[in-house]
Amino acid sequence: MALSRALDDDRLKLAGGWGDRDGGEGCVLSIAAWNMGLASGEALMHRSVAAVRVPALFDELWALLLTRLGDVEESRDAARRLVGDALAAAGDRQRVLVSG
Repeated sequence: MALSRALDDDRLKLAGGWGDRDGGEGCVLSIAAWNMGLASGEALMHRSVAAVRVPALFDELWALLLTRLGDVEESRDAARRLVGDALAAAGDRQRVLVSG
C-alpha cells in the first residue's frame, strides 16, 4: 500500500501541509503520490477514501503525541510506527478476506 510505503520512506521528511518535493518534505499523502509517480497528494484523493482518512489520522495522532511528549521528532516517529503498524494489520486482514 502506497501510504504504508510513504511512512517508511526515509528519503523525504514527513511534514504538515502538502509539503514540497524539491524541499525534501511532504505529508503522508504527498509522499505516497510522489512515490507512485503522481504530481501531488491531491491526485490520490480522487482514488480512495482511505487516502484522505489515513493522513488525517496520522496528523491528529502526531498532534496528540506532540502535546503529550513535547518532542517533534519523537512524536513523528511514534506516529509513523503506530499508523504504519495499523496499515500493515489492515493489509493482512484484507489479504485473508480476499484469499479465504
